[in-house]
Amino acid sequence: MAKARTARTEPEASPEASQSHELRSLRHPDAAWRRFASNLAPPERWTPSEWAEQCRVLGTEETSEPGTFRFDRTPYFRGILDAKEQTAD
Repeated sequence: MAKARTARTEPEASPEASQSHELRSLRHPDAAWRRFASNLAPPERWTPSEWAEQCRVLGTEETSEPGTFRFDRTPYFRGILDAKEQTAD
């Protein structure tokens, strides 16, 4: 006979737990300020070719070489992408 599975419930956060988090922030105001200020900073600016290498992923339907985009086979395409950005400014 199989045992019935019981659902595990996570305990709810107590008000004391959230207060202790606030107190930790008050004890280290420099760290809290740095974390806050880092969220206000503008994102790092990438050229289109840098973005393509960092973020673009090709699937099996798009290419015979799926995976992260690389300029290995088409190095001249890097210049084309970056030149397009310069004309947009």
